[in-house]
Amino acid sequence: MQIEAFGLSDVGKNRTLNEDNICFLPEEKIFIVADGLGGHSSGEVASAIAVNTVRDFILDSKKDADITWAFGINPDLSWDTNRVLNGIRLANQKIFLEGSSDLSKKNMASTIVVVVITDNEASIAHVGDSRIYLFNGNVIQQISNDHSLVAEQLKDNLITNEEASNSNYKNVITRALGIKETVEADFQEILLDSGTYLLLCSDGLTNMLNDQEISAIVTDLNMNLTDKCETLINKANENGGIDNISVVLIQCSHQNSTD
Repeated sequence: MQIEAFGLSDVGKNRTLNEDNICFLPEEKIFIVADGLGGHSSGEVASAIAVNTVRDFILDSKKDADITWAFGINPDLSWDTNRVLNGIRLANQKIFLEGSSDLSKKNMASTIVVVVITDNEASIAHVGDSRIYLFNGNVIQQISNDHSLVAEQLKDNLITNEEASNSNYKNVITRALGIKETVEADFQEILLDSGTYLLLCSDGLTNMLNDQEISAIVTDLNMNLTDKCETLINKANENGGIDNISVVLIQCSHQNSTD
């Protein structure tokens, strides 16, 4: 599978500090978005630790067979999924310990979404309400689950979709890196088809654009990946840009016959 990718992060219209961090390494097929939680101290520090720790562990575990796996290996999961989950747990531990030892960073936390691709399979994991979308043709599918109060209320049929969109509790996160000493990441392994897109994004995008608006931009054949990322950011800002906005867009296609 041939992979192309591009990513952008923008401070938005209402914030003075960008607490998001992103990573896109098409040659290594590693993609990450992290959102330092608004209202928490040092959110930008937490998201940087999250991205750097996960990226470095995935790279180091590829190069060094003797690297320490502090959280063990699950034989029922693929090698890549194990690498992603260990990286996330290590990042959580680092954020928690730094926040516990430095009062200026107390309670800092971050969301994270991670995709690692090998051949035509993607290992996906996430914590928090940053999202991962899958696009096949014009069909958009959110393949992450929001770890948020509103998502739980929707799941339990306590509120409607319209009430969720207008809820005052949209930013209440039920799971994040750094809040507790340990964390559980949701994960899955999916097969990718040629023509598939994957979008990783912070809630600064999804609170400003609905799924149909996002899909129309991602599947527009008249734009390249850079144009699509820029358009997603610009549209989110046009709609208010109330938060930092981060996107990483991945396009999958078959290898050229000359490769």
